Amino acid sequence: MTSPESRALTLEAERLAAIGNLTDALERMHDAYHLEPSAYRASGILRISRKAGLDEAAHALDLGREALAKWPDDVWLQRGFAWCLWSVWLKPADQQVKDDRPLSPQAWVDVQDAVREIASLHLPAGDVAKEQSFLVAARLAKTMADWPFVLELIEWFPEDSCGTESRTHEGRSLPSPREQWWGWSVRALLGTDQPDKALEHAKRAIAIYPNSLPLRRLEALALQETGAYEAALETLRFLQARQPRQWYLAADLSKALDAAGQRQEATSWALACLGMPGPIEGRIRIMERSTTWLAEAGHMDAARETCVLAWILAQQHQWERRTRATEALMTQWGWSRPAKTPRLQDQLQIARSHWTTHGGAKPRLSNPDSLDPARTVDQDQQRLGTIAQWHADRGYGFVRDQSGGMHFFLLRDAKGIPGGPISGMRVTCKIEPSFDRKKGKPSTAARNLMPSPDDERM
Repeated sequence: MTSPESRALTLEAERLAAIGNLTDALERMHDAYHLEPSAYRASGILRISRKAGLDEAAHALDLGREALAKWPDDVWLQRGFAWCLWSVWLKPADQQVKDDRPLSPQAWVDVQDAVREIASLHLPAGDVAKEQSFLVAARLAKTMADWPFVLELIEWFPEDSCGTESRTHEGRSLPSPREQWWGWSVRALLGTDQPDKALEHAKRAIAIYPNSLPLRRLEALALQETGAYEAALETLRFLQARQPRQWYLAADLSKALDAAGQRQEATSWALACLGMPGPIEGRIRIMERSTTWLAEAGHMDAARETCVLAWILAQQHQWERRTRATEALMTQWGWSRPAKTPRLQDQLQIARSHWTTHGGAKPRLSNPDSLDPARTVDQDQQRLGTIAQWHADRGYGFVRDQSGGMHFFLLRDAKGIPGGPISGMRVTCKIEPSFDRKKGKPSTAARNLMPSPDDERM
């Protein structure tokens, strides 16, 4: 039976937690647990610790392990422990990668250890903590190019670990976690040089999700790796027609055409990527590939100007690996690095003039100026604006600047606002280029929101 004193402490802890007094709530729950240990109180400590912050969640993990040894089948205890591991290791690592800060080898080892612990828990199929741990770990493994670890994840988290309901994120619909599970299994098999098995998994997945374009794309990549070039090209052309503004589909098509021996059209599609919205780093790699193809075809001027353009972009974004790669290409083809770095816009114009004339190819250039963020917004300019919309339940909103422009922002962009964003609040912010995936076109985002000194709430 529960003693009156431990019960009173537990109820007081729950009351304090409900009103946001997490420090005192945690102290009361610890007192109740030490007075009369139970799985319920241990799970309460884990839950409150996670809300209290990263340090508290980390300190609670040892107690969680001790409690799991006593009550290994308690689902709430397992779930609380899983979410604490998520908060301490997976969530910070995921945010670090989203902020373009690479993980250290030790940080990656810590993430792997955390995921192993979560996978060992006997959580029910479709548990959110379990499926989200799998999805985040797979994304992180991709950034680390650790495809063998994704195969381990597939074994640790079976298909039924993931739910079948689609979710909405940042205004766009995502495939269900289970559909993503199939996608990761195919990606991992391709990444570990198992194309036949990858193709088999892709076909099984498409039988379940026949309308999934991401799975159709993975099937095409597997077909290409198995030498079925015509079938791969047929699928990629279909997908590119359905989504003509997706740069990565044009890149896939260029690789497939090159593998099929159609180098001239492959080069045209590679150059077409440069006029489509998307991440700059990915398109620098395409420029490197185009440099080689153009040079091998004898179009040396076009090749050199393309390589110089890639080099300028890599330098501007301080990507040392890509800078070294472009400089190695210059050395390979006997070109000297420019003594003075050309202006990006000048180099764009020079490269474009060569792209439209090289060897008779006709690049599908829709908007090459998208390579130059300065053509759309001034990233260094601090703007005054007003929060026109704020959807607290969904964690996003829009800032209207003084010129009337609307700029998307997320909750993490408004950490500098005490108490959080409010519709109608005047703010200062930086405007950066973005991409609206739902509408399939370039967009702008507000970052580093701060209360404006003239806001009436200050």
